[in-house]
Amino acid sequence: MPVSSKDEKLINALLYAIEDFPDIGKTRLMKFVLFADVIIYHELGDTLLADKYKRMDWGPVPDEAFYLTSFTNKYFDVEEVPLTPEKKRFVFPLKVHSNRDLFSEREKEVFDKILRLFRKMSAEEISDFTHRFSFWKNLGENEEIPLDVLNLDDYEYFNFITLLAYDDAMELSGDALYKPSEIEIDC
Repeated sequence: MPVSSKDEKLINALLYAIEDFPDIGKTRLMKFVLFADVIIYHELGDTLLADKYKRMDWGPVPDEAFYLTSFTNKYFDVEEVPLTPEKKRFVFPLKVHSNRDLFSEREKEVFDKILRLFRKMSAEEISDFTHRFSFWKNLGENEEIPLDVLNLDDYEYFNFITLLAYDDAMELSGDALYKPSEIEIDC
């Protein structure tokens, strides 16, 4: 079965994130897809990646990306690394490289900003951040999130983008002591 252009972009976005942040883990990888789609949807009125989102306890989860990262496939291996008896982390040793030519300069800029921010935040902090959005608050467990809801209202989008902009400013200033999770952003 041929892969659609959005499916190809989703696969290559996952590969892009894993290449740039090999220790990204599954939670951050799922939020990477979500954050990219929220920004691109807000700017262009359509998602970049071929995915549907479900409201789960740990935040909005992209179905296809979750499925792709649940088992070893032709793009990457999926390995569990025990952290504690109750907790594990997933790693994704790559089998192929991403095709970055599929993405515009703006899309790559969005990816890079998200990945830079995610290196400074724990998976739990990122999940907690996604719980601030109305599309998570207003839906029930396992309920599909309508795509038009990813187009955050101006207030929520401003607060979302503020986190990325603050991270950019701190990066430019060379301030390595701040922690993005300590920023008060009210969505």
